[in-house]
Amino acid sequence: MSKRKYTSSMESNIRLLRREPESNPKYLIFTRKIGGELEGIDEYLTYNPELEKILMLDCLRPYRNNGYLKFIVSSDGAETRFTIYDLAYGCYSGIIHYDTYLEDIQRFFEHKHFHDYVIDHADGIITNHTVNNLSLMTSVENKQKLDVVSRVKLPARLSVAFVNGKYRVCVAEKMANFHKLGMMLNQLGLSVCADNAVATMSLICDCPESLVNCLRYISDGRIEGCVPIKTEKGQWRKEGECWFENIARSLESQSVIAQMNEAEFDKFELLKSA
Repeated sequence: MSKRKYTSSMESNIRLLRREPESNPKYLIFTRKIGGELEGIDEYLTYNPELEKILMLDCLRPYRNNGYLKFIVSSDGAETRFTIYDLAYGCYSGIIHYDTYLEDIQRFFEHKHFHDYVIDHADGIITNHTVNNLSLMTSVENKQKLDVVSRVKLPARLSVAFVNGKYRVCVAEKMANFHKLGMMLNQLGLSVCADNAVATMSLICDCPESLVNCLRYISDGRIEGCVPIKTEKGQWRKEGECWFENIARSLESQSVIAQMNEAEFDKFELLKSA
């Protein structure tokens, strides 16, 4: 029967773990190796001492499935498989600990399965496992949210961050004509600000359902004088780059949103369908 390995290191022939910056780190960056060579895909995580100790364990064997980084751990003749984002979320939430991580992960899986929960990446980037990008929601809510986030193209900029149990949403639209700034249709009393020829809204949502409704509302709205998110026929724009296609840009945006005072956001009231 195989026994779990307890040796640890920052680098081995199958992975490299880095702190960024090295002193007073903000992020952990995990990079898998294939044949001793770096894979070229960096996985970003918020620095967390418990998470770092687990990721340093030499018994974690990384592999990729459908683009997602996962691990296999062999212990006492059995194998445990889990994703890097499940591990990260559990450590951030205080439910996964270094000394009992395999047992904690199993309990977390049972909890997720019972409630049909999945881990959502707020920006849709599957290598961004930072604390403000991960949250729990149902599989249906996850798909509905991603269907909006992934389709918003520049010059419209959409940023979403999970902060203190709530979703912060910032949308910015470039104004085609600075002097024609109006109000968004059916604005519900929400504020729109103009700065440097860009109209912006900052909204906060209490739950995943409210977030989905908020994103749909934003995508269907219009700010006079701005390039709309959708075409005049109400269709998603097929050309252009999504704001979240650049992980460095997304990390910076989420960091800014997380540091804002909650009072700077308008609460988005949940819209119930008729």
